[in-house]
Amino acid sequence: MDLKFASSPSESTWERPCVPMWTLQDLTENEAAGNSNDTSPRAQALRRAQRELYDLCRGTGPCSDIENFFEAWKDPNHPDQVQPNALLWFEVSELYGKAFENDRVDAARVLLAHRVKPRDPDLWAALKILEETGSKHGLEIILEAGWGIDKPTNSSPTSHTSTLLGRLVDNEDLVDWCLSLGASPNATGPLGVTPMHSAASSGSIRTLETLMAHGGIIEGTDLVAHAASTHKFKNGRIEMIQYLLDNGVPIDAYYMGHSKRWNSGGNSFYLLDGHQNALHMAISYNNKEMVEFLLSRGADRNLEMFSLNTQFKWMRPRELASLLGHEDIVALL
Repeated sequence: MDLKFASSPSESTWERPCVPMWTLQDLTENEAAGNSNDTSPRAQALRRAQRELYDLCRGTGPCSDIENFFEAWKDPNHPDQVQPNALLWFEVSELYGKAFENDRVDAARVLLAHRVKPRDPDLWAALKILEETGSKHGLEIILEAGWGIDKPTNSSPTSHTSTLLGRLVDNEDLVDWCLSLGASPNATGPLGVTPMHSAASSGSIRTLETLMAHGGIIEGTDLVAHAASTHKFKNGRIEMIQYLLDNGVPIDAYYMGHSKRWNSGGNSFYLLDGHQNALHMAISYNNKEMVEFLLSRGADRNLEMFSLNTQFKWMRPRELASLLGHEDIVALL
């Protein structure tokens, strides 16, 4: 470690943080464009420090080694904290994630004590630990480190995700836990997806009711389309749609029709799925059971759609089914 730079106060002239090569695959386009390639002595010293701390967090050494590292990088003007500019360099190394991957919750707690802020991959690592072991310790540390409970789980502007609550809708106990921390059922992800959408797509009716009891909105939404979109992959979607329709959710609302961010040429999901409602999706997925159910509940047979399947030509449901060769569905329309 270069103590000359470690003991120099942070100033505006410090170099922009450089995301190290081992994490470059996780950069957003904007971050990659702004990634520093500065070769100044201070930037080189900070790169060495990045690697040293990274290795400490994934290694088997005592936590005192990490404490000693941070001690050397204390802000000379504020001895109770790490130099802010140096901290920015350290944070882009995704240190929490590396600690979690190597079963170093103790190391993660040292990072927390020194106010290291988590990044998206740090949260993903904590979620992986939850899935593999059932332990929330990683998530609890990430939240305590400043991850907002309603922050999207992926900050990419084209991410089809919502928040931590939305990510956990298939586990009723974890839903209750998120809500106890103040999570909003209506918080949006980058493209406008909410935990309510996630619940309609993959949660239980009990979960949806719990979210509604905490302010989750269903009136005038596209939740039926979301539920229909996953019927072939997730059990219980017809029952979910039955519940939604019985509670006044419109049957013909277009999938993500409310979101300008979704309905743009820069969104690859929109370029693939286009403009469809629940009936259109059931036809696209050759889901006869869902088509029959939606028609029995009054789905409009004449509303048009387009998608990559139609080469973005507007079509009615019967035309779509015929184009795709779903003759048994054509007969229903």
